[in-house]
Amino acid sequence: MKKWSIETWSLAGIAAVLALMAAMVGAVWHQSGLTAEADGRLQQARNRVLWLEQLQAQLYRTEMLSERQPDAAADASRAAAVLTLQHQLERGAPLAEGSDTMPPLLARLRQQVAAMNAGAPDGEHGLAGIGLQVIGMISAERAQRDRIRKQDRDEHARVRQGMIALMLGLAALSSVILLRIRRQSLAGRQALSEANATLERRIDARTDELQQANDQLRGEIEVRKAVQQAQARSDAQLQEIISMMPVALFIKDAESRIVLMNEACEKMWGVPFAELSGLRGDDHFPAEQMAGFLADDRAAFANRTLLMREELMWDNTRQEDRNVQAYKKPLYDAAGQPLLLVAMCVDVTERKRAEEALQRTLQQLRALSDHQENVKEDERRRIALDIHDELGQNLLALKLDVSMLHARTGASHGHLHREAGRVLATLDASILSVRAIIDELHPSVLELGLCAAVDWQLRRLEQRSGLRCSLQLIDDSANCLLDQRQTSGIFRIVQTALSNISLFAGASAVHVSLNLQPQRMTIVITDDGASEQQGERSQTAAFGLRAIRERVSAFGGELVVACRAGSGSSMSILLPGLEQQARPVEAMAAG
Repeated sequence: MKKWSIETWSLAGIAAVLALMAAMVGAVWHQSGLTAEADGRLQQARNRVLWLEQLQAQLYRTEMLSERQPDAAADASRAAAVLTLQHQLERGAPLAEGSDTMPPLLARLRQQVAAMNAGAPDGEHGLAGIGLQVIGMISAERAQRDRIRKQDRDEHARVRQGMIALMLGLAALSSVILLRIRRQSLAGRQALSEANATLERRIDARTDELQQANDQLRGEIEVRKAVQQAQARSDAQLQEIISMMPVALFIKDAESRIVLMNEACEKMWGVPFAELSGLRGDDHFPAEQMAGFLADDRAAFANRTLLMREELMWDNTRQEDRNVQAYKKPLYDAAGQPLLLVAMCVDVTERKRAEEALQRTLQQLRALSDHQENVKEDERRRIALDIHDELGQNLLALKLDVSMLHARTGASHGHLHREAGRVLATLDASILSVRAIIDELHPSVLELGLCAAVDWQLRRLEQRSGLRCSLQLIDDSANCLLDQRQTSGIFRIVQTALSNISLFAGASAVHVSLNLQPQRMTIVITDDGASEQQGERSQTAAFGLRAIRERVSAFGGELVVACRAGSGSSMSILLPGLEQQARPVEAMAAG
């Protein structure tokens, strides 16, 4: 179906305007009452013509009767005609004006009325007058009809002239409109041509853009496919890695329902994933353990951090509780709401057992070491006593004999006197060496208590190394309460610490403070040496510190070493009270 041109649309519009204006004119004419008045007058004319035809027929019958009976029939006919006419007029019947028989009928009626008046007696002039009145009314009616007809013709002429003028105006207006429409149509064609060209250019440009976008989209689709394939491979590899992990791995949702388990987790729990999928596991774990699991899950989500906790977990395969190290990491969605909980359980039962066994072994080793130290100290004391009792006495007796010989040979045997003097000097040196050995093995000053032994050791260190040594005695109330083992052990700790300072610290001054209370004993040793070298100069220093730490641990105490750069170091020995000090030998025996 072809589209209408602009001219066709223009003509159709003009025709619609003309039809609208004609309808408006008809409506105005109808509203003015001309149409209604014309219809009424035409109806009156029809009625009058009908009445005149009836009157003519009546007159014709009267004439026929008058020819047969001229006198009586004429009077009756006239009377009947007059009565009929009067009756019609009284009824209001209109007189027909459009009949061709009206003029001769009226003329004949006038003649008959005139003849009747001429030959009629005096009493009949009334009837003739009535007839004349009727004729007059008919004449007046005819004159009025002529005037109305003339007015109708004039009105129709004026309307026709108005319609002609209106049609001419509409024709002129339509010509102007058509001309303007043609001009606008020409301009519209040009604009349409330009718009069409612009649209084609835009379509071409848009087509190029769409082609580029299509190529780019195709490339992105290929990249996305490659990414999806890589993601699928990565997921498969991750699933394989998860399944091969030796530790139990499982994932829960925000409601602590299990959504993923690996094979190690299935093996640990003794339950396949198909039975626990979407469940919390209330039917597979004791109520107390389950309550602990749920509490840990809530704590992990609430703290928003990695939760590490060691807990007991029932192992259906072994039918026993196992120590596991649980790691729980919460994950959240974009809105910050809990999404998943990634959990991993490492069975540390064997490690815990090994640690406990190692701890027991360490305790036994410490007890054995303490026992060995005690045995060694006892052996030193015995050897020192043996040397003092045996070798010391023998040397003393020998010195007495040599001294007597040296005194007797002074005047008579000079050479022997000199030799006895050299032997006597050697004996004095030997006695001093024996005394030093005895002091190294077991100082006899220990029999006087810990405070006296520490003071003796500081004076001896000051004599040997030239260090400035000082002792501060804060409280010695527990000095007399220490037994031989405790006194010897604490003295050996202080002796080893002072030996390390003199050999490796490079200090010039040493200060020792003793706070010996029955509830707690504290020994603090400070120096002004190079603190960095105390643990780095040699392995011997490190071994010395380790020996001190082991001795302190054997007493159930604690060793604290504080190094101050450029200002020496401080060693604090913290020992429990006399009643709380551990007895490693008894602990080893109990173990």
